[in-house]
Amino acid sequence: MRRVNRVRAAVAIGLLVSGGLVARAAVQERPDFLTVGQKVQVASKVLDETREVWIRLPAGYENSQERYPVLIQLGGDRHFLYSAAIVDLLAGNGHIPAMIVAALPDPTPRHHYRDSTPTAADYLPGSGGAPQFLKFLKDELTPYLESNYRTQPFRVLCGHGLSGLFAVYALLESPGAFGGVITDGASLTYDGSSIL
Repeated sequence: MRRVNRVRAAVAIGLLVSGGLVARAAVQERPDFLTVGQKVQVASKVLDETREVWIRLPAGYENSQERYPVLIQLGGDRHFLYSAAIVDLLAGNGHIPAMIVAALPDPTPRHHYRDSTPTAADYLPGSGGAPQFLKFLKDELTPYLESNYRTQPFRVLCGHGLSGLFAVYALLESPGAFGGVITDGASLTYDGSSIL
């Protein structure tokens, strides 16, 4: 019985190894890559740090002189991936104009809490930095995008959760800075619903 089990185990291991080699060989035969966007660094005097910005240019950007509105996606990687895909899909179907997507991933959770919250709450140390973050978006990020990409003066701010709270704050605090706001699950109950 032990011999039969050893033979079965050896066969199973052999199949796994050979399957892995075949799969690996198939990957090496076709090294195609999908590129979602590019990463740039924006030095901020307002925040006293350098922030990474992920940029997704619309299809055909390189071959045209067209100018594009900008969707600023707050909150980073997973939100960037779906927002860029949704913008491409809707623009491809003619429901919205083609757009440049600029995402601002949070370097750390501390940055997220600091940048997204308009008031300092005792239960969230480091909170209350939304006024500075808004100043960064208006005075540093927007001019950077305008001087490095062919943009239109129409920007949409998009956020979820605390980033959604920030989007509502930005709309109330600086109504002309963004042509629109998209928010999902905005944390409007933050700090005793003080924003309301």
